[in-house]
Amino acid sequence: MAADNNLERFAMKNVAALQEIGSTDKINLIVLLDRSPGYDKGEGNWSDSRLLYVTQKPDSLNADVVRLYGELDMTDPSTLLDILLYIHDTYPAKHTILDIWGHGRGVYPDVKIPATRGVIEDYSTGYGADKTMPIVKLSSCLSEYECIVSDKIDMLIFDACYMQMVEVCYQLRNLADFIVGGETVIPGRGADYGAIAKYITTCEAVDMDSLSSVVAESFFEGAPDLALSVSAIRTESLEHFMPYFNSLCLKLTARCGETDCQLLATRDSLSSIDSGYTEYVDLFEFLSCVDSSAARYISDIFVYTNHSQHFTGSVKGLSINFPHTKEEYGYYYADSIAEICDFYMDSYWDEFLNSFYRNFIELPMSGRENGQFRTGS
Repeated sequence: MAADNNLERFAMKNVAALQEIGSTDKINLIVLLDRSPGYDKGEGNWSDSRLLYVTQKPDSLNADVVRLYGELDMTDPSTLLDILLYIHDTYPAKHTILDIWGHGRGVYPDVKIPATRGVIEDYSTGYGADKTMPIVKLSSCLSEYECIVSDKIDMLIFDACYMQMVEVCYQLRNLADFIVGGETVIPGRGADYGAIAKYITTCEAVDMDSLSSVVAESFFEGAPDLALSVSAIRTESLEHFMPYFNSLCLKLTARCGETDCQLLATRDSLSSIDSGYTEYVDLFEFLSCVDSSAARYISDIFVYTNHSQHFTGSVKGLSINFPHTKEEYGYYYADSIAEICDFYMDSYWDEFLNSFYRNFIELPMSGRENGQFRTGS
């Protein structure tokens, strides 16, 4: 829980929800909590990083603290790796679920600072898009963890905005069997941790498909007015999807020039995932607009998908970077990330974008200012 920011008060509520259920002889609920000095003054108003072994209904949050770390940089992959290794050795288990909680920005390649958007913000160590943990560094961390312990994460949960992107999930495809998150803004209170913990502790045998659906559905609890689109995916299906996607990208690239206006009209017709992040579009909706057979190639990816009434039925909860204007494309400039994200190395998506916008842009533009992201509302 990277709560050394304006989300601190929600972290405190989420921990309290976990403490209503608590660990059992079948499950360990463990939280690395980094707090802020400026937002929530409860529980002694400490502002460093502490490890909690969550028990049922303790006298206070602090009663579950089992280790003191001082001030950690939660954006540093080594922080995550160290805690994962400690938990693996101290609390051995057959299955592991990793929940990354905090601010999220998705993948935002930038010509000056490649991959400047990522996940986690720690106000004590800096603020801004270039101060997050890039998804490529997260994947390197989880890969190193897998190599050391000879095991991998069963499920990765992103309780952070905009992280359920095909670029993100593809980068992590070999490092977790399931990934759960939202392609949109996530409400400040995040997932319903009481419901998730109750499900895990009361099931005789936890089925990961069912659990991923429970986690995804819990994001909708208490957020009826928010434009929310959430999914749970099987990562192995992304490998099967890529050949189809590449074939389609080549076909779309061949259409560029003669039918730019038609493709641009298609792009203009897509749902806006967020007014502050107009470059993010729903992958399924886009594919459905350009290929009538798309559904059978992408549907197997999803274990669960749901969205609020703000979106049409073609929105499935997994987004892709598709710049909307020449200015946005200038901020991205796909060539600058071709050797960073696996998705751009293994797909022809960046080649398509280059062809699509070749008449609209000559040189890459400088990166823009920080956009809107999880506000804690």
